[in-house]
Amino acid sequence: MTKSDIEAILVKRDPQGPIMAGAPPNEYEVEAEMVFEAIANHNDLVGVERLMDILHAVFVIQFNAALAGERESYRTIAEEICNG
Repeated sequence: MTKSDIEAILVKRDPQGPIMAGAPPNEYEVEAEMVFEAIANHNDLVGVERLMDILHAVFVIQFNAALAGERESYRTIAEEICNG
């Protein structure tokens, strides 16, 4: 899984909604980089549950806890990344 793959999934799923609102397609570039760095050395060992933790933490850092929403809301994205 590359950073570009993760970014494409984030753009497709648009968890915060900026793409749907007309933001440029690189809107999730920083978040994709953060997720990629978190799993880069452990890609084969990171399962859906751990990836949900990582995704949620990244969005809390980048936005805030209220905007990031519930950890469970990242399940589909985590599954796509794990199955990618």
